[in-house]
This record gives sequence, C-alpha cells and structure tokens, in this order.
Amino acid sequence: MSDRPDLRAIADQWSGQLDDLDVMPFVVTASIARMGILLERAFVALAREHSLRPGDLRVLLALRRSGPGHALSPATLFRTLMITSGAVSKQVDTLEAAGLVTRVADPDNLRGLLVRLEPEGRAIADATMQRICTDFCGLEKLDGDRLSETLRVLSDLLATVEGSFEGVEGEDRRRREHR
Repeated sequence: MSDRPDLRAIADQWSGQLDDLDVMPFVVTASIARMGILLERAFVALAREHSLRPGDLRVLLALRRSGPGHALSPATLFRTLMITSGAVSKQVDTLEAAGLVTRVADPDNLRGLLVRLEPEGRAIADATMQRICTDFCGLEKLDGDRLSETLRVLSDLLATVEGSFEGVEGEDRRRREHR
C-alpha cells in the first residue's frame, strides 16, 4: 500500500457525499498542493547539501539571476521573494556570515545598501540551477514540448487563482474601509 493519497478515490468519496458536484477543481487543487509539498521537500534537501536553509538558497538564486553585479537592495529581495523584510535581513545575515554575500553601499542611493553575491555564493547558485534543470524531481525527463505545454497550463491556472484573489483582497479592503 502506498503512502500517497489516491486523489481520485477521495474525489469519488466526495462525489458520493455531494451528488451532482463536480469535484475536479478539488482534484486539481489537491494535486497542485501535493506537488508543492514534494517539490519543497526536494528543494530543502538541495539547500541542505550546501548547508543552507531553503530561504537562504532562494536569496542566492535571486541575486544570481539579477544580472551584472549580482546585487539587489533588501527591499527588492523581499518583494521578489514574497517574504518579510525581517526574513530577508536574517537570511542576509546568515549568508554574509558564511561569506556568500556582502552588504555594499548602493552607488545610486547615498543611504542605501545592496546585497551582493560573492563568488562562493555564485558557485552555489550555479550548481543549484544546474541540478534543478538536469536532475530534480524527474522533471528533466519531460521533453521540451511537454514542459512548454505544462508551463502554459500552469500559467493559466496561476492567472486564474491570482485573479480570484484580487477580487477577494478588494472585497476585504472594502469591508475594512466601511467599518
């Protein structure tokens, strides 16, 4: 017996309880959630191979893809990574102590700082991306056409979900304003 939940069987159970309900949105949601859990486990293991936490590795990857200079402001990092400024500060402290990044003066802002990727941090980011693109969760086994189609479908799903939250967030904002 597998530890894996049988999402179709669970959907069938719901269908038996709630007649005439299309449970396919549930199956899609549960499948994406399960995939997210598995991908995060694999990413955590990848980070640990470099003695890092996953958030720390995400900072290195964000800096590496940022282009020439490989430096970003802390504000850009927390917006890009969708985490708090406090979390970025803690991660940068950890990475700086390990010699993977440094804080440097922002040449475009007299009082600003940038977080700059150091050569050892760049090597970790490069090795991580190499691994993700060639040997990570079996996704590398999908051919280019299949990956492109998967990305198209996932992009559509993400746009749909994000669109539904825009309405919810707007309604929450209107309720708070009317209190």
